[in-house]
Amino acid sequence: MAACPKSRGGKYSAEGKVNIETTEPKIVFYRKDAKMGTMFEKAVPDGYKIEEADTLEAVPYFISPNNPLHPFLIWTWFINDSPVSLPQISKNSIPLKAEEGVSGTARIRLRIENTEQIFQTAEKEINVEF
Repeated sequence: MAACPKSRGGKYSAEGKVNIETTEPKIVFYRKDAKMGTMFEKAVPDGYKIEEADTLEAVPYFISPNNPLHPFLIWTWFINDSPVSLPQISKNSIPLKAEEGVSGTARIRLRIENTEQIFQTAEKEINVEF
């Protein structure tokens, strides 16, 4: 332990302590518009209604590195508990399309794991209507 700083005359000294707590990683889904980009002003809520075609973009918070293409981050998307394979260039987004004449609900789930750091796994699930 380092010596405590003291005043010039040695009459006063100070000592400090800092507690650093871990923050639980989380994922937030946003709608990605083809023309406007990611709509960060409002997160996609559970029960979100897909009109024709939508893209959900996932933004992980409190996970590093923040580059979605980093090889330490494993992104696994699921639709109704079935894994979905996506191109490497779009790990953080999933295209969704409602088929004409079909309606219902699907469960979208994403799991992000950092293979290099413990305590850096996040999972988020929402239901979407179509």
